[in-house]
Amino acid sequence: MRGLVATAAIPEGEVIGEYFGHLQLFGPPCRNGPVNEGYRVHLRTWTTGNKYVGLDAQNAGGKMRFMNHACNPTTRCRPASVSPSSQ
Repeated sequence: MRGLVATAAIPEGEVIGEYFGHLQLFGPPCRNGPVNEGYRVHLRTWTTGNKYVGLDAQNAGGKMRFMNHACNPTTRCRPASVSPSSQ
């Protein structure tokens, strides 16, 4: 079994990691199905042509991809972007 567990308390508002993977374009999520499946996370943004954007961490991702599978999550993911010049 794989998972991700904190070994110490994490202060509220602390950035704990980066969820990254391959960008994918796809149609709208199913209304009666799960929004996120496997290691793909749907982002709350879309492109022109009614396509939505997602990150697929199945084959290229870090430890944060294991946070996607918590039955009782104790944290929230918040999308953020970082400009290349600030890295």
